[in-house]
Amino acid sequence: MLFFFYIECEKTKYNFHMNYASFPTKTYFEEILKNEKTIQYIYQDDKLTFEKVKESVVALRINFESMTETHIIEQISTPIINLISNIGLI
Repeated sequence: MLFFFYIECEKTKYNFHMNYASFPTKTYFEEILKNEKTIQYIYQDDKLTFEKVKESVVALRINFESMTETHIIEQISTPIINLISNIGLI
């Protein structure tokens, strides 16, 4: 009985971790207030409050655990003619 085990040629796997934190802090909110362009661009009509910023701003940080690739190459180690010759049939 002959069994063949195939290995995938291509596979993409992503591990992820999620963390939550309160954002922005009062200190960061004060920094936002110092930037007039941010206030004009995002909040054109309303008065900027800490609650409004907290409801409408998100911080997203993506970090990679590792940046490695694994290449699996399948190739013939012994051509069929050499295999037959080594067995002694030729």
